[in-house]
Amino acid sequence: MYRLNRAQKIGAFALLASTFHQITPLDRVHFYYANPFWKEPRFERPYLLTFNTSGWRGSTCEGQNCRGKKTGVLNIYGTHNMKRLGENVPDKDPSLPENMILDALQQVEGNHCFAHLNFSGKFRTAGTELSLLQNFTHGFFLQLDVPVRFLEIRNICYTDLSPSLPATPNKTQPEWQSFLGAFQSILKLYELDIRTCRNKGFGDFSILFGWTKNYENTEYFDFIDWTVKFGPLFPTGKRKNIHSVFSLPLGYDGHWGLSACFDLSAGLFEWLTFGGHLQVLPLFPRTKTIRMKTAAQQSGMIKLSKGCAKVKPGIVTHAGVFLQADHITHGLSLTTGYSYARQGNKKICPCNTKKFNPAIVNSDQMFKKWTVHTVHFQADYDFMQEHHTVGAQVGVFVDWHVGGTRTFKTNRSGILVGFDFLLKG
Repeated sequence: MYRLNRAQKIGAFALLASTFHQITPLDRVHFYYANPFWKEPRFERPYLLTFNTSGWRGSTCEGQNCRGKKTGVLNIYGTHNMKRLGENVPDKDPSLPENMILDALQQVEGNHCFAHLNFSGKFRTAGTELSLLQNFTHGFFLQLDVPVRFLEIRNICYTDLSPSLPATPNKTQPEWQSFLGAFQSILKLYELDIRTCRNKGFGDFSILFGWTKNYENTEYFDFIDWTVKFGPLFPTGKRKNIHSVFSLPLGYDGHWGLSACFDLSAGLFEWLTFGGHLQVLPLFPRTKTIRMKTAAQQSGMIKLSKGCAKVKPGIVTHAGVFLQADHITHGLSLTTGYSYARQGNKKICPCNTKKFNPAIVNSDQMFKKWTVHTVHFQADYDFMQEHHTVGAQVGVFVDWHVGGTRTFKTNRSGILVGFDFLLKG
């Protein structure tokens, strides 16, 4: 079938608008913001060089807990149970005033809200992704992805959820008031900080080896294109700071990965394109020092104890579909889509099982799977000129977080810029 836009550009040794898309580096699917969007498979043109970049930002004060219910960003794993905070902490010196306060609070009989804190804060993020793709012959290509991002949680404060009078115990309970007065001293004793936390720098680099095919010898469709990619993810991103309670890693927290991706698209009516995307990213186990629960009833992000453990991360999966009105007027294309992302349960294997009960450690909500549902909107414009071997494209996008579990409700918006170079005729 005849496809006007693509035929004109191929005939002029130029490039397709479909070569431009918001590249999806391996290190972009996380629980703290809406999923990234992808677009169409790679164009097959030999020796095509493409440079893409995007800049984006987002912020939120809301999250979703394990049941998908709205909550604050710092309570997605539940409220913080201070009554059980010091229970079974290994090597605890009972003579220290801070530990005496923890032990006294633990002995108070109370309902499920007593001595619970509800933390609130604001999450901000911004970043850019740099992608370089080089085609060779027979549809093979190489892709390099470099993410850069900024993460911040600020305006951190907490509310006492303990019941008021006449309930017993209540907010005025002496043991509880002693704890609140000594809270900062307790955190300092266990090398913890609940102040504003920031992390910025490179995420996890990745290299992808790919093969792509643009097939036009079809009776019912204008074209059918597909791309297969696989490659390693390098743990170059800064890791979580175990002394900062609300710290977030810039990548996958020091874990290597090996990804496989599949993209498919098809065209109809010389202007309509639809397709799908699937990415699977297994992450390899790693032994490291982490914070771990020491009692089944502990909840929230604050843990006093740290120790060595082998961490087996859950598999990261990202899948979605899209619909595009391609070049509806001059170089303008409009795209919408939906995607689903998840990371499975982590399995934690403490090195010292006498100090850390594996069953208790793995009951922590922080190690359970998370999911994110996203709706995508994008508009881009292709500035391609006939008989040119260099092209440029720009676009804007919104990734709208519409649901999930154990996730921050962060919408993202940003701009896209891409350049294509045909190195050989």
